[in-house]
Amino acid sequence: KCVTLVVQNNPELRTAIQNLKSAQDITNQSISYFLPHISSQVGLKKENTANTYTVGLTGTQSIFSGLQDWSKKNQAELNQKIAEISLLKTKSKLSFELKSVFKGLETAQKLEALAEQIIIVRKDNLKLIELSYEGGRENKGSLLLAKAYTEEAKLEEISAKNAIQINKISLAKILGSNDNESIQIQGTIHAKPPSTIKVDDLKESVLHHPEYEEALLKLRLAEEGIREAWSAFLPNLNLTANYGNKGESWFPNKSTWSVELGLTLPLFQGGKDYYHLQSAKNQFFAIEYQLEITKRELYLKLKESFAQYTEAFQKLKVDQTFLEAAKVRAKIAKNKYGNGLLSFEDWDKIENDLIKREKGLIESANDVVIKEAAWEQAQGKGIL
Repeated sequence: KCVTLVVQNNPELRTAIQNLKSAQDITNQSISYFLPHISSQVGLKKENTANTYTVGLTGTQSIFSGLQDWSKKNQAELNQKIAEISLLKTKSKLSFELKSVFKGLETAQKLEALAEQIIIVRKDNLKLIELSYEGGRENKGSLLLAKAYTEEAKLEEISAKNAIQINKISLAKILGSNDNESIQIQGTIHAKPPSTIKVDDLKESVLHHPEYEEALLKLRLAEEGIREAWSAFLPNLNLTANYGNKGESWFPNKSTWSVELGLTLPLFQGGKDYYHLQSAKNQFFAIEYQLEITKRELYLKLKESFAQYTEAFQKLKVDQTFLEAAKVRAKIAKNKYGNGLLSFEDWDKIENDLIKREKGLIESANDVVIKEAAWEQAQGKGIL
């Protein structure tokens, strides 16, 4: 449901969609370079005591424009493809944010529930220690420490509640909603086990990555910029036709027409065309170098994000095992302490270890989902 709401309402996604539509319109507009341009004219010329009225139509057809028209058309098509990739990148980014925030809210709720349980446990433990203290089997330091643990649990509950509110605001922002108070989430996100990835697979992924494809398109765009700059040195050939009426009274009734074939050859423009061409070439070389940088950075990014994902998934399995052991140890230790068979210090360590492992498992489950989402984003993919 969240994915559906993002698609419908997220302003960042809608901006990217509108930018793509704008680029498509510019591509359609570029066809006009190859079609005739027709205009109408109405004129009045006053000379001495005579008036001359003219009414007519003028049509101009570009036959050859130094290949400038083709270059502009190609640039428009390339910009449209770049806008398409920009939309894919936006979807990938929002996928990461949605998955992370949804899991963050889920995690905050679990930590709040855990904090409530810990408060109950800490209060029960405090009562047990108070009885031991009153019976002379426990010192005051242990009693004060138990009270401090209870207050600490209350603080963690407050932190979890604050985290819930912050994540609700973040989720509402991604969903394109101003109502964060009424947000209630259902369901959970579990990370999938990472599959085996070879070095060659990563290198191949780079070549099909949206950012790399975007860099290639920008290189082609720079090539078209060079062609457009070259067109300033080539002739222009245009066909112009006029048809209308001319006369000394309104409405003029004398028909006139003309057809003109004009060739324009630029000779000297103050050097601007030369420097425009040099600038386009230098821009091309700069983008060519950037393409190689992008390729290396993407490979490193993929390598790092996959490594972090696999490590996070393995840590989740480790934390699950530790928690199972901590639960058994805590149950045994509490019985021993109640029967006077275990010191407070030893029991305290085991209790704290259990709480640490419970928190750790929740945080590891959160971290592995975020790392999986980061791995998806690194590939230019996502749930959108």
